[in-house]
Amino acid sequence: GKTLGRVAGRTSGEISIGEKTFKLKADEDGITLHGGEKDSLSFKDFTGKTFASPDEKGVIFSYLSPDLENGYPGNLLLEVIYSLKEKENIFNIHYHAKSDKDTVLNISNHIYWSIDDGGLDNVSLFVDSSKIGKFYDNSLLLKDVEETDDLHLFKTLSPLKNKLDKIVSSSDIK
Repeated sequence: GKTLGRVAGRTSGEISIGEKTFKLKADEDGITLHGGEKDSLSFKDFTGKTFASPDEKGVIFSYLSPDLENGYPGNLLLEVIYSLKEKENIFNIHYHAKSDKDTVLNISNHIYWSIDDGGLDNVSLFVDSSKIGKFYDNSLLLKDVEETDDLHLFKTLSPLKNKLDKIVSSSDIK
């Protein structure tokens, strides 16, 4: 899957950090998608290095995003670590980043899973976050980030089907 960023999702065509405003690479509507669409991290060539231990194996992908690439301040060194713990049947993605300037960063991943005949019955999800994005009405732009409710919380490994059924039944999604 693709690594999204420097900011996953949609933002307006500028950001402010302290007293400075930075103009981001945006489309004709003034929206920056996933950090710059065709010039975002999704389309960069990362270097890769494999690793293995008795319990885990994986690959570390690295990329240095130069200062002001797509308008974002700071030379940003990003590592994306994919690993598999075969005995436990656990796949992890970890992100590590360091910038030499104050910047914004919201990395994510676009993996699409092909669930076998068991459907979602045997799939569990863990997300190490207690916050959720809130969007402007009739917009794809993020308005705020706030603490999530128990319904949307995946801070412990949870069966995905049960959670999704509850989320859908409690919302306007039909």
